[in-house]
Amino acid sequence: MDKHIDTSQFEPKIADIINNKPQLSIYDIQAQERQQEQLALLEYHESNEVIPMPDHIHELLERLENKRTLGGDDNLE
Repeated sequence: MDKHIDTSQFEPKIADIINNKPQLSIYDIQAQERQQEQLALLEYHESNEVIPMPDHIHELLERLENKRTLGGDDNLE
């Protein structure tokens, strides 16, 4: 209603009074989108199970780390 008063020289119509929904600013829209993304991410983390790393991957990473830090064997498959 305030927007109508500020922008129009005529009195408000019934439709202006009935449909008096506050318009969201771009900041409000971005905040809602951010909140929806956070809720979706939270739901994803809560609904998915975490499984351990496969043994062959873990062994390969250990060998790579040993080679890098200790100059270990060069036998990488």
